[in-house]
Amino acid sequence: MIHNSMGMNTGTTLKLFVTASMAVGGLLFAVAAHAQFNSPISLSSSPSSPAPRSAFTVTASTPTFDRETADFEWTVDGKTRPELSGLGMHQIQLTAGAVGGATRISVTISPSIGEGGTATLTVNPSDLTLLWSADTTVPKWFRGKALVVPGAGITVSAVPRIILGSSEVNPDTLIYRWRLDSARIALSGAGKRTFHFTASQTPGATHQIDLTVEDIDGRIHKEGRILIENSNTPKVALYQASPLGGPEFRSAGRFTANPSLVDIVAEPFFFPFSSAASLIYSWSADGTETGASSQNPRLLTVNGNNLTNQGVSVNVIVTGTTPLYMSHTASFNLFISQ
Repeated sequence: MIHNSMGMNTGTTLKLFVTASMAVGGLLFAVAAHAQFNSPISLSSSPSSPAPRSAFTVTASTPTFDRETADFEWTVDGKTRPELSGLGMHQIQLTAGAVGGATRISVTISPSIGEGGTATLTVNPSDLTLLWSADTTVPKWFRGKALVVPGAGITVSAVPRIILGSSEVNPDTLIYRWRLDSARIALSGAGKRTFHFTASQTPGATHQIDLTVEDIDGRIHKEGRILIENSNTPKVALYQASPLGGPEFRSAGRFTANPSLVDIVAEPFFFPFSSAASLIYSWSADGTETGASSQNPRLLTVNGNNLTNQGVSVNVIVTGTTPLYMSHTASFNLFISQ
C-alpha cells in the first residue's frame, strides 16, 4: 500500500516491477521501476430510477484507459450477455421490470494495455405520478375536471411508488424538491407531497412544475415534470331545474315545458373559488329585466301559464369583481306547450 509523507494509508494499490542492475562492458544499466494502478471503473444508469417497463441506459466509465479499445463483458441478473458485450461496448440499453423488480448489472473490462476491473450496479424501477387540480367552480353533478383559468389556484400532488428489497417505501419519508417554471426550489422537505401555486393572470400562459424525489439514503433519485396551461375561460350555462331532481343538465340551451312554474338555474363553470362567492347575476326574459329568487340569485322562476304556445328567451349576465371575470353571458330558450 502507498503511504503519504504523514504515514497515512492512501488506500491505493501499487504494483512494482523492478529488474536488477546489470553491468555490461563496465557500464551500469538500471531499469526504472514501472507502476500500475487498478483502474477505477464506475457504472451509471440514465435515468437512475426508470419507470416500470421503460428503457434505461447503463454506461461504464473510467478515466484511465480508452473505452473504444477495451473489451467489455456484461452480465445482467447473473446471466452473461454476449450480444451486449465486445470491443468498445461501454454502453448498453435494457428494459426495466415492474416496481420492486431490481435489475443487477455488472461489467468486466479488459483494456488493451494495463489492468482492467469489474463494476456492479443495481437499478430499482420506481413510479412517480403527478396529478393536478384547479381551485375553480363546477356543479356537484358535473363529472368532468375543474379547469385552470388565469389567476386560479392550482394544487399538484405527487404519488410515488418505490419498492426497495421487499418493502414499499412510505411516501411521507421521502424528500421532495419542487420547482416552478425552472426557478429556484419553491418547496422542499420530507413528506412535502403537494405543491400549491397561483396561475398567471396572463391567458394562455403555461406553467412547468418539476419535482425531484429522493430517499434519505440516496438509493432512489426520481424526477417528474408536468405542464399546466391556463388557456380556459369561465363559462355560465343555464339549465331547467326541478325542486326534487335539481338541474336537468341535458337541457342546456333549450327546453320544452308544460304550462306551470318553470325554474331555470345558472351554473358557473371554472370561476376561481376566490371570486365565485361575489358573482352578481342579472336576469332578463325577452329583453326585459326580471328578478331572481331572493334566496338563490342563480335561480329564476318563469310562469309558463302566461306563455302557452310561446317561446321566451331567458338571459343571464354574470358579473365578477375582478377585471378578468367582469362579464359572462348565457341564454336559454324556453318553449311552453299544451
